[in-house]
Amino acid sequence: MIVHINLSDGKPYLLSVADAIATLSDEAGFQSGDQARITCGGLRLPSGEIIILTGLLFERGNRHVFIVWLRSSKRCRARDRSESLDFDTAELADAMVDVRGEVTLADGRVIRAVQPIPAKLPYEITDLDWRMVHQTISAAKAEDRCYLHLPDCGEADLIATARELNLLNYTALLGLDKIPYLKVIQGELLKHDPKVFPVSTPETN
Repeated sequence: MIVHINLSDGKPYLLSVADAIATLSDEAGFQSGDQARITCGGLRLPSGEIIILTGLLFERGNRHVFIVWLRSSKRCRARDRSESLDFDTAELADAMVDVRGEVTLADGRVIRAVQPIPAKLPYEITDLDWRMVHQTISAAKAEDRCYLHLPDCGEADLIATARELNLLNYTALLGLDKIPYLKVIQGELLKHDPKVFPVSTPETN
């Protein structure tokens, strides 16, 4: 069984491919001769704008796959030899990255110094937000539609892995038509963790 490990859990998403490679080197033993693959997924914002979620996947020989996430973006900056580039983030899909941070795109071009231009999100998603999203998917029995399939991830651990890494099919999520009431979702979360919602205290004069 492939084990997926999210190195970005509880940490800010990174600002460059070089930062991601440094994290993989420090925490996953990424070294000379290794390659990481870039994965991209679209996220449709309430405004209708689509931004790209970009991650680097590195599979080690012990069947552990490490993933580290970059900031969400629509465009990226990079260098091609001495030339500066500005391109759609989606062009990074399935590119391969070596320990020097050189990125070989799917069409064979080699670029370096890749930096996503961070997208402006309407708000920052908290851990509680994620838990409520996952509970909504579970209550709607829509796991097979709303979670993305990672490569080499067996069906048995697909949902658990996708939940841990927050890998969502946002198009399917937006299309859910049997969403429970908010109080039902909150009630289910409270069953599993009575302290999940902060307790408010009355103001004193």
